[in-house]
Amino acid sequence: MSLRADFPPLTSLLPQAVPRDFTDHTYGVKHGVALTLRIWPSPSSSSSTPYLLWTHGGAYCTGAHYAPPSWVIPSFRAKGWHVIGIGFRLAPQVWIQDMVEDIQDASAWLHDYGPVNFLSPNFLRPPNPNPAPGTFEYSEDELASALEDRDPGNAILAAPFEWESRNVSEIEIQARWAVSPSVFSYTSRVKLQTAIKDYIGRRGPAVSVVLRLNDLEMEEERLERRKEWSAHHRARGDYPPTAFLHGLGDMAVPADQSKEFAEKLRGLGVEVFESYEEGVPHGFDQMYTGPEIAGWDRYVEPLVQFVDSKTRAG
Repeated sequence: MSLRADFPPLTSLLPQAVPRDFTDHTYGVKHGVALTLRIWPSPSSSSSTPYLLWTHGGAYCTGAHYAPPSWVIPSFRAKGWHVIGIGFRLAPQVWIQDMVEDIQDASAWLHDYGPVNFLSPNFLRPPNPNPAPGTFEYSEDELASALEDRDPGNAILAAPFEWESRNVSEIEIQARWAVSPSVFSYTSRVKLQTAIKDYIGRRGPAVSVVLRLNDLEMEEERLERRKEWSAHHRARGDYPPTAFLHGLGDMAVPADQSKEFAEKLRGLGVEVFESYEEGVPHGFDQMYTGPEIAGWDRYVEPLVQFVDSKTRAG
């Protein structure tokens, strides 16, 4: 496993740079915040070419739509797919309903404009030298106050994890995400966002923040909101075929969550693909950069084949 030598194995994987043949687009503006997405087009495309919408937000507070996990782009493009990273507004300024609406808006924009002709790369490489990461500290009161911010105009779309912003330089993260300094840098706003994510992690489940459970007075109301937004609770027999890829050494999100959901879906008659790798941490899939990496044929290819076959059959 290509783990960074100076970090504990369960803390981080070495960041990987994304392919440069992409284009960035704005699919909307809300409360003054530009909503963007990034398209890696299929090597050969037509109006029927499928595309993968990739979303990710660590604890709903950090996100990197600029750089999906290392295996996603090469594996799906090899099957003739477009890959699209969708940026959506992060908590706490917005909640899960807003995030879902952002993603729906991105999907509608793609339906109207399509990724077929978006083929020219647009990456400006930041200059060297490579300065050291900055340090920053916030008091408990500052973080608690930031967590109560409900102004959607203050929301941002991208921020690294706190360990990353402390230990990986701004130049390195810009190179990994393929963004110019004018698009992303370690501003005070970004640093605060990463600190909020870490603060939430110390306080308890992030779902309480993204669901705004503390805005509800009654425990019954909180329970109903959890159910309303729980894929596990809401799943029915018409749920689409679903694939799970999880490391059994994941200390952040236990693999049992995937196993239990997969079991429920299977009981509902939903087609399910499961893949679990022994002893690897949260984010382990970053090590799969291409077919030459041991394990690609076992963990990546079968999953992508499942998704491809079910999509094209549908």
